[in-house]
Amino acid sequence: MKNNKKITLLILVIIIISSGLELKAEQVSLTPSPLGGKCNRHWSAPSPLATLPSETSGGCFGRGKGWGEGYLPFTSGLAEINQLQTYNYTYKSDKTKTPHVGVIAQDLQKVFPDAVTKDQKRFLQIRQEDMFYAMINAIKQLASMIEDLRTAIKTIDVLVAKLEAKTNEIMKREQINSQKIKIFEKEITLLEKEPKISNH
Repeated sequence: MKNNKKITLLILVIIIISSGLELKAEQVSLTPSPLGGKCNRHWSAPSPLATLPSETSGGCFGRGKGWGEGYLPFTSGLAEINQLQTYNYTYKSDKTKTPHVGVIAQDLQKVFPDAVTKDQKRFLQIRQEDMFYAMINAIKQLASMIEDLRTAIKTIDVLVAKLEAKTNEIMKREQINSQKIKIFEKEITLLEKEPKISNH
């Protein structure tokens, strides 16, 4: 039960981390969507640091399959997320020094080259979906690893139970043998105490 609680807590922490990064509204640079309206698939800020928005407008994270073409599996996951470093920072131009959390765009570009571009003002522009869906894959990979660990633990438990049973069996045999040895020793002692018969 303790192992299950730890595993559940680990999954909850991962989910909280994956959804807890925040981008303030004034930092968002909305890009027109080909479907009409505006969609924050991209955003830019006058800093190499970029953060994920906590909410989306325009529902551009995903659409029905009929909207797209050339669908291929997106395989980035735990390995890529592990390469990213998150930072606490403030903007130089912000006199209030409001704290923010984010990743450095240049670092992100090394892991997800297509996720970083430059806008018309030459500010670095981040596409959030690469990180977002990589985190989904990372959670799935961790869940698979946890399931493998559960299976391994069950196998180990079975082996331990067999070893304990074998050990108990050996201990019982040793006790029986020890009792037999004591009996033999007593018999030998009695034989040694018996008077010797002379042949004369």
